[in-house]
Amino acid sequence: MRLDLIKEAVFKISGKSPEIFKINEDLYINIDKTSKKLTPWRHDRRLIAMRSLAIGDNVLRQNCSYKSTRVSHKSENIEHTLFTELDVCQWMLCDKIVSVYAQAVEDKILSLILKTERGILCSIEIALTLSSDTSPITKHEIVGKEGMISDRSINEQVPFEAVYLFEGDKKTPTTFTDMEASLYGLVPCEIALAENILAVILGYEDESAPECDEKQIKRLMTAVCKSAELGEAVKAEDTAL
Repeated sequence: MRLDLIKEAVFKISGKSPEIFKINEDLYINIDKTSKKLTPWRHDRRLIAMRSLAIGDNVLRQNCSYKSTRVSHKSENIEHTLFTELDVCQWMLCDKIVSVYAQAVEDKILSLILKTERGILCSIEIALTLSSDTSPITKHEIVGKEGMISDRSINEQVPFEAVYLFEGDKKTPTTFTDMEASLYGLVPCEIALAENILAVILGYEDESAPECDEKQIKRLMTAVCKSAELGEAVKAEDTAL
C-alpha cells in the first residue's frame, strides 16, 4: 500500500495537509488527538452498490444466505484478511455473526460456515496461495427470496481492469483503473483507502452503517481458531479475548 501517494491524492482533493493526520500500517488514522480504525473495504464501489441493493433498496425482500471468496497473495496476513471478510459480512447484512464452524489448512486456507442473529447462513472462503504477480480474486454474493446479488458478473472469474499494458517479455501486464479520475494512478485498494480517509477528515461517513466493532470481530476470530482446533461449531459468546 503506497501511503505517500494516497496522502498526496487526499491532499489534492480535500486541501487538507497530510500533516494534520497520520496513518500507520495497521490502518489507524490519528487526527485531532483521536485514533480511528479505517475500514477501506467498506469503500469498495462494488460492495457499496451491492449493500445498497440488499439493505437500502431491499430488492431481495429477505436475505437468506451470504457467501464470500477471497484468493490472494501468499504474503498477505491471514488475520487481517479474516478481519476484513468478517466485517464485510456483518456490514453487508447489518447483522451480527453468533456462531462459527471453521476448517483450516496451516495459516493460508480457511473455510468458514457462520450463522447470524437473524438466522442468515454465511460462508467465507479464504486462500492465501497466489504469487505476488497475480491479481487477487474476490467475490461476494447474497441469496434472498427474490433472487441473488453479486459484486461480480457470472462470467467474471478474474476482476476486469480498464487498461492493460503489455511490455516486452513481462508475463503479467501493468493494469490501470478508471474508477475515479481524481485518484488516477492508484489501484482499487488504494482508491478505497483514500475514499475512507476523505470520509473521515471531511465528515461524510455513512452514519446509517453499523460501526466496525473491533472487539466483537476479534472475539469471532478467537472463535474461528477454537473451532478449527476442536472441529466443531463455536458460539462467539463462549469465547474470551
